Amino acid sequence: MRLKNRQGMGLIEVLGALTLSVIALTALVSMVIYALRSSLQSQLLMEGTELVSRQLELVRINRDQSTWDAFKADMGGCDSATSKCIITCANILSDPCTVSAPANLPEQNGITVSFMASDAETAGSIEPATEVVRITSTATWNAGKTKSTSVTTDFSNWQGF
Repeated sequence: MRLKNRQGMGLIEVLGALTLSVIALTALVSMVIYALRSSLQSQLLMEGTELVSRQLELVRINRDQSTWDAFKADMGGCDSATSKCIITCANILSDPCTVSAPANLPEQNGITVSFMASDAETAGSIEPATEVVRITSTATWNAGKTKSTSVTTDFSNWQGF
């Protein structure tokens, strides 16, 4: 009679160990998935911030290569919430940059980058009397949820002062 009880205990011990193993493995897989998702979000945030900074540098180059009035005119088409603009420069040393508001923003590695302009003092439209132009550049991506990062900087007529 004792032998039968011992054989049953072995089966119960194996089932208990298997249950604990499945629970531990499930927790481990959950942690790995969370770590991978966090790593992807961090990578996209870093790339988005880099692209936003690059866009602001191109705006700065555009300001430096043109007159203040021409710069304000370029940025004037980007001063409403519906106008998301991009700036492209074929050759920053010799050619002027081009500001445009495309219907579909181009994607780089799953990240879209655009900027908006406004009068820094009134937060409204850019007028001929505007002395400081505020540029907000935003990168947006979707990795399960839509996320974004923005950088804002003010541009003034530093050559005219």
